[in-house]
Amino acid sequence: FCCCHHRGLDTLGQGQKGARRRCGCSIVIHPDNNMLLLWKLVGACFAIYLAFSIPYCLAFDACRSSIARGIDDTIDVYFMCDVVLNMITGFKDVESGETIMSLPYIIREYA
Repeated sequence: FCCCHHRGLDTLGQGQKGARRRCGCSIVIHPDNNMLLLWKLVGACFAIYLAFSIPYCLAFDACRSSIARGIDDTIDVYFMCDVVLNMITGFKDVESGETIMSLPYIIREYA
């Protein structure tokens, strides 16, 4: 998941900006990861599904089947996992444009 060691970002540079580039990437996911893109596309499909199913279920009281509950529970678990995944995914610094892969900085950014 982490490629910062291959890009030379695992060493400390000069000053605070250099320290932000330090890699603590045992579990950090690069923001340009293709699997992460797929994960986000699945989330977008789930959001579109919810945009239609919630009003339909509320209007017609039609979502009491075990299949509908199973789908809803799966989507709930997906979005709970998505919160955790976002907390371990690097991000691009707006000011400098560099990719931040240090877990403490990522948690501080999203907290």
